[in-house]
Amino acid sequence: MRTIQLGNRRVAMTGSALTPFFYQKEFGRSLTLDAALITVLVETNRVAEIDDLAILSVLQMAWAMEKTTKLGRLIDFESWLVTLGEEVDLLTSLAAIAKEVAGATNYVAPDYKQDQEQEGSPYSYELSLIVIAKKLGFSFSEINALSLQDLMDIVDIWSDSGKDAPKKATQKDIDAFYGM
Repeated sequence: MRTIQLGNRRVAMTGSALTPFFYQKEFGRSLTLDAALITVLVETNRVAEIDDLAILSVLQMAWAMEKTTKLGRLIDFESWLVTLGEEVDLLTSLAAIAKEVAGATNYVAPDYKQDQEQEGSPYSYELSLIVIAKKLGFSFSEINALSLQDLMDIVDIWSDSGKDAPKKATQKDIDAFYGM
């Protein structure tokens, strides 16, 4: 969790597995894809190339991460923008926002989107992971403590457990094998 100054207020942000869900739900876009552009610009010191649309995306990311910190209890984006005031110096907070959003987007599944399009699934992989985590018994607070990569690793381990492991023979199996 990071706290940054945005305009008139201090904003506590958490990038976790829930952040892409809040972002997708509010803005209808993928946090992973939007964050990738911003991250490239920050890491290559091309911050001057950030246009108004990218600035809006960065503010949307900050909103989604504050909403994550508050476990979904936050005002809508437009009302949130008003609370920041007129003078928002985003460039001073850009690196912190980019680093925190990495906690929410550090898993990239290039083949998943392709498979999803072929199967015609209307759901994002972020939402699918949250549903699986809930089925595994995780609370939203526990999911919120995980990065997207952590959640993906847990789902992979859970779904692969025992798949390739040999079956343990019972006494009945041994007797059947030896014809007893």
